[in-house]
Amino acid sequence: MSLGSRMRELREYRKISRKALAKELGITEGSIGHYETDFSSPSMDLVVKISNILGCDLNYLFQDDIEVEPITFTTSKKEQEILKKLRAINSSNRKAIELQIDFYYKNKLKFNEEVNDRVLEIPELASRAYPKNYKLYTLVGNSMAPLFEDGDVLIVTPTEILNEGDIGLFKYKDRIIIRKYLIDRLEASNPENETINLTKKYNAEILGKVDGKI
Repeated sequence: MSLGSRMRELREYRKISRKALAKELGITEGSIGHYETDFSSPSMDLVVKISNILGCDLNYLFQDDIEVEPITFTTSKKEQEILKKLRAINSSNRKAIELQIDFYYKNKLKFNEEVNDRVLEIPELASRAYPKNYKLYTLVGNSMAPLFEDGDVLIVTPTEILNEGDIGLFKYKDRIIIRKYLIDRLEASNPENETINLTKKYNAEILGKVDGKI
């Protein structure tokens, strides 16, 4: 039985007219007739909508009617090395890495924005392989290069107190930044990034001490 035949059979079983189905899909009644007689085939997007309206899954509509071609893709040598290392890691740490990758992917637009002097917090689940008193952040930009560079994952101990000379995370205006803490300023090691002079008007909240990177 073809996709069109199954579609017609289920539509009639649900007591849905061609006109009603066409209206739900935003197409003409004639198009429904063409699909049901296999004169033409609906797009995959339409098939998904049809299955939702008729209350069936895609397997029912297709069954053995079509053959799905395997999806092939190539990987670079570097990507193969990464996969090899990932498979060698225990399941707990692997899950943490997968969550980090998911975080980076979901935030890819943020990384591509023009503002490249800030730090983004990695969700707690992604850092569960590390001590509970740590938090993980990813660095966007090179304000503290060469010590910390763009894309580094920072290990941070939450604290409200820093000693002079400590590298810390600070909430400044509308973003989180990394700087060296000095009594009257927050200093960037990269001369291209601003050193922030602390005043009563422009102060910064201490979020934690940077202990290193992964």
